[in-house]
Amino acid sequence: MKILIVNQFASKPGDIGLDRHYVIAKKLQEFGDEVRVVNADRNYLNGEKYKNDNNSEVIFKTLKSNFRNIGTLERMFCYIEFSLKLFFQKKFNADVIISSTPNILACFFAYIKSRLSNKKFIFEVRDIWSESVLSLTNIRRYNPAFLISRSIEKYLLEHSDLIIYTMPNFKEFYKDLLGKDSSNNVYYCPQLIEDEYLQHQADNSSKEIDLVYSGTTKDKDNLFTIVQAFKILQEKHKEIKASLTVIGVLKNETIQEYSEKHKLNIKFDRNYYCRGDLIKKLSKYSAGIISLKEAKVYKYGISLNKAIDYMSAGIPLIVSGIKFGTYAGIYNEKNSPEDLCISFVELASLSEGQIRDIAMINKENIKQKNSSVLEVKKLREKIKLLLNFRH
Repeated sequence: MKILIVNQFASKPGDIGLDRHYVIAKKLQEFGDEVRVVNADRNYLNGEKYKNDNNSEVIFKTLKSNFRNIGTLERMFCYIEFSLKLFFQKKFNADVIISSTPNILACFFAYIKSRLSNKKFIFEVRDIWSESVLSLTNIRRYNPAFLISRSIEKYLLEHSDLIIYTMPNFKEFYKDLLGKDSSNNVYYCPQLIEDEYLQHQADNSSKEIDLVYSGTTKDKDNLFTIVQAFKILQEKHKEIKASLTVIGVLKNETIQEYSEKHKLNIKFDRNYYCRGDLIKKLSKYSAGIISLKEAKVYKYGISLNKAIDYMSAGIPLIVSGIKFGTYAGIYNEKNSPEDLCISFVELASLSEGQIRDIAMINKENIKQKNSSVLEVKKLREKIKLLLNFRH
C-alpha cells in the first residue's frame, strides 16, 4: 500500500515534537508499505525551526512555514499557511491519505485532494477539536473562525472513509455533536509508545517524595494549582520530605516568582527533551502529576501523552480533576490545591512495594494497549480492509 500521512507538527527522530506519525509510518514501512509524511518545518512547542536535518527511515515532505503555533492570531496564520501550501502540492501519489488534527483546515484540504485524485481519506481525531477549543481557550462559540472550523469538523466526521480516534469516549462526543450514533467507520488507535522506551526501570526506593510535572505550562495545565498544593504540603506536612520538578518552558514567570517568594523546594527545568530522553529522566521521580481544569471536554475521557510518558517511565500517576481513569494511580475528583495536597500525602503513605505495584500495573497496561508494533499492525489491517487489499 502507498500511504500519505499529513500532520503539520509531525517530527522526525531526534527532533522535539509529535512523534506519533513517524512511529506509525516507520512501523507501516516495516510491514512492507510505502509511506510518506507531510509536515511543517517548525515544532509546535515553541515555534522554532527544526535544526536537525536528520536521517530518517521515513521520507518527509517538509513545508516551509513563516508563522509559529504561538498566540491565537499567529496560530491561525500558521494553520492557514500550511493548509494552502499543502493544497497546492502536486497530485498525491498514494492509495490512502491520512490527515490529523489539530489543523482542521489542513485536514479539509487533504480531504479535497483525496477526492480529486479518487483516493480513500482517513480523518484522525487526536483531540476533540471543537470542544477542546471551547473548554480550554478564550475562543467563544460564536467566533466566525470557530464556526467555520466546527462546520469542517462535522463534514469530515460524516464524509471520511475512516475515522481514527484516540479519545476513549469519542463515540459519545460524535453523538453529542451530530445527533446520531457513529457508523462502523470509526476505529480506536490509542496514543503510541515505542517498545524500546519501556525498558527503563524506575527507582522507587527513595525515602523522599520527588514529584514531577512534565508538559506544557499554559493556564489549561493548572500548573499554579500544582505549585499551591506543594506549598500546602511543605507548610502543613513538614514530616514529609518532598521536592517538585517542573519540566517545560514556563508560559507564566510569576509561577517561579511565587515559588521563590515562599521558598518552595521546586526546580524548574526549561529544557526540551526528545521522548526517549524524557522518559529516561522521568524514571528518576516518585510520581508524575496531571492536573485537569474543570472542562466539559474531559467527560469524553483523557488521552494524554504525558500520562503515557509517566507510565512508560515506571512511575505512578497523581491525577486531579477527574474521579477515576483507566490508569492505576491516585485520583481526586476535585482540583483545588487542598485536594491535590491530599493526594500528595496519600502517595507519601504508600510503601515502596505499593508504589512499585502501581507502576508495574501501568507499564504492563502500556505494553498491551499502547505498543506501537501491536497497534499499528491492527491499524494496517483496518486500512487494508478499507482498500479491499487481499495481500
